[in-house]
Formats: sequence, C-alpha cells, structure tokens
Amino acid sequence: MKLLIVLLGLLGLSQECWAKSSVWEVSKDGHSLLIGGTMHLLRPSDMPLPAEYDAALAQSSQVVFETDMATLENPAFAQTLADSMRYPQGDDLQTYLSPQTMSDVREFAARHHFTIEPFMAFEPGYLALILTLQGYQAQGFTIATDQRLYARAKAAHKPVKALESINTQLNALAAMNEVEPDQLIRQTLVDIDTLANDADALVSALRGGDLDTLSRFSLAMRDDYPEVYSALLVARNERWVPEIEKLINDGTPTFVLVGALHLAGPDSVLEKLKQRGYTVRYFSAS
Repeated sequence: MKLLIVLLGLLGLSQECWAKSSVWEVSKDGHSLLIGGTMHLLRPSDMPLPAEYDAALAQSSQVVFETDMATLENPAFAQTLADSMRYPQGDDLQTYLSPQTMSDVREFAARHHFTIEPFMAFEPGYLALILTLQGYQAQGFTIATDQRLYARAKAAHKPVKALESINTQLNALAAMNEVEPDQLIRQTLVDIDTLANDADALVSALRGGDLDTLSRFSLAMRDDYPEVYSALLVARNERWVPEIEKLINDGTPTFVLVGALHLAGPDSVLEKLKQRGYTVRYFSAS
C-alpha cells in the first residue's frame, strides 16, 4: 500500500510518445491550458525540475494549485491541521493500538529523535502524517516543491488561484481516520521501511511522465484502502474537473499544478477530461 506516496505526493491515457516530464496540454475547441504533476517533497538531488515546468510557468498568465498556498504557508495552518485531527479530551490513540504497534512506534520515534507521547492525543491519520514526514526527511526529502513553485509564481507577479479550499483538503485527509487505527499505523511503518525504493520509482515516473508507473501507485491504494482512495483522489478529481474546464474556457493562459497521482489511472483528472472530449498531449519545452 502506497499511502505515504499519495500523502506527499496524493490508466486510461495512451502514450503516443515518450514524455520528458509530467506536464500536459489539455485542449478543446481552440481553448487550452497546461497541467503538471508534482511530488510535494523532493530531494535536493531531484532538482531542478525538468525544463517543461519552467516553460509552462513562463507561458502562463496565472498558476493554479490544489489548495490555497498562502494559507498553507501561514504558520497558523499547522495548528489548524492539528486541531482538526485531535481526539476529544480524554480519548487517546494508544487505546486503539496494540502493544506491539506502540512498541514499534516508540522505537521509530527514538531512532528519529522525537517524542511520541504528545501525538497520542491525535487521531491515527495525524500520527501517520507525522511518521511519514519524519521518514521522508530522514531519506533527504527536504525540498517543498509546491512552495518553491508558488514562490516563483509570486516572484513573477502571476496571479495564484486554488482548486479547493483548505477546509476541503482537511476533510479529505480525515478519511484516513476511517481506517482501523492499528492497521493504518502498522502499514505506515511498513511503507517507511520501503520508502527509498518507492520514492525513487515515483520520482523517476514524475520526471519522465510515466503514467503507467504513477497509476500503479494510486491503484495499490485503491486495492488496500478504497475509502481513502475515494476521498483523497477520486472525489477531489471529480470536483476539480469542472473547475479546470472553467479555466480552459476562460481563455487565460493557465498552468495547473496538482499531485502527480491525480493525473494517472482510470479515475484521474486527465482521464475524466478525455471522457469530456478534451485532447490530452504531452507538453514539450522545445
């Protein structure tokens, strides 16, 4: 199960040629926009992004992210996220975890030099996020990709918009709490152990526009945790497509940036746009 990849990252499209990156042009009736996939954290060695991202930014008059980046960058957001996933007073995550899982979590925390007890007041989805972030940082994933692209858009004085509100994104993340707590935390720890191989494969797929590989990651989550797949990917894709159509029809040159797994697989944004009659082709900087 690749829930880690979707969190920091979260096929019906034929490949007519080899792509150079995960940037595509979507068009119909003389209107178009560019849409690119991102992985929310990358390593310094994964930078810079392929030239197609620079070209798409340069050609666009506005940039659209998944959610409100200004709010996301506000230090107060961390508290908002924590408050949204905190147990009612008196409840405790440790109650829902087996002794073995708690032992493994404490051992992981000791290895990564942080104290786990304060996180027992939160729902399992929040602990899974904390463990995931620690695991990624330990592997050198320290570059906040979306924030870098946001900063570049702002520096170029391009208007920045969002496909969904912060509250909508928080509600989607809450779907992780529907998974049985012990199962979610144990699987998170297992995923962290295989993180290096999975992350390398995903970064390679992202850089090469390899939708087949990206689709395998998303479909693995669908098979293991259909409720999380539905909330984090499918439902959001369905809400985003009409918003993307409005952007296309508006005629303003636009670059949309979303997590790469939203662009791959039978329930993806690209597939849904194809079903609505749009042409999807790889975008080249050359």
